[in-house]
Amino acid sequence: MSILSSFVESFVFQCNNRSYWIPQHFGLTGEYFFAEDARAKKRISAGIIKHPEAEHIKGTVLYFYAGVCNWQYNLPQVLFLLFSGYQVVVFDYAGAGASEGSLTIDGLTEDAQAVFNHLKSAHKIEGKIVVFAQGIGCDAAIRFCSENSDEVAALAMESPYSSRKGWMRDHWGPLIGDLMANCLSCRTADPQTLVPNMKTPMMVFFPANNLYLPEKQKQAFIKLLDARTRVVEVPKKAYLSVFTGDCNKEQMEVVHFFERHLA
Repeated sequence: MSILSSFVESFVFQCNNRSYWIPQHFGLTGEYFFAEDARAKKRISAGIIKHPEAEHIKGTVLYFYAGVCNWQYNLPQVLFLLFSGYQVVVFDYAGAGASEGSLTIDGLTEDAQAVFNHLKSAHKIEGKIVVFAQGIGCDAAIRFCSENSDEVAALAMESPYSSRKGWMRDHWGPLIGDLMANCLSCRTADPQTLVPNMKTPMMVFFPANNLYLPEKQKQAFIKLLDARTRVVEVPKKAYLSVFTGDCNKEQMEVVHFFERHLA
């Protein structure tokens, strides 16, 4: 089953080790490091990105990208946070970018935990952090926040699904979706199991033009949320286009959301 599951997961990720954007392209600075996870036999490539002219750092954002390419490709997704005075911790999932190890759904949170532990041991962060996640990164971010609830002040997400197997069935449809879902074998809890018990304040964004997230999964996730969580429907925007480009109200909502919970 593990071989079949690995085959199925290869269709979920679209990662690579090519070079794309670097912080210097945007007038930013980066401090890079490798986080070791000896137990899982992983070496995770990561970096702390900052704006050199920021008068003070408002907080630290741990970014879980959407499983597309690598963190360099996704750097434009977090520029609004960097130009708002946050430092952003980026990392590549095992098997992507310069990270070593096997790329799996279960392993994403392990990768993040290795990076977080490294930052704490190196005294690179102080106080609580906030988390920003997109696509399949939301799955890992939910698990990370559940396991580190005392150290995460807030979580903002774009297009989270309710369950992995449900996403496969709804995304790929009958027959193919059912076959892939039946072959998937994960040992970690689904979002639908963890979200109802989440302590971390959340804000969730759903762009209207979304080929990634089926409507059924969107509605299933919304039903998991309590009244405290703000759900933002973003009209006319496509998946992974909400937070790029010129400053917009969705970007500012995330910035203010983080500010409130880090205060």
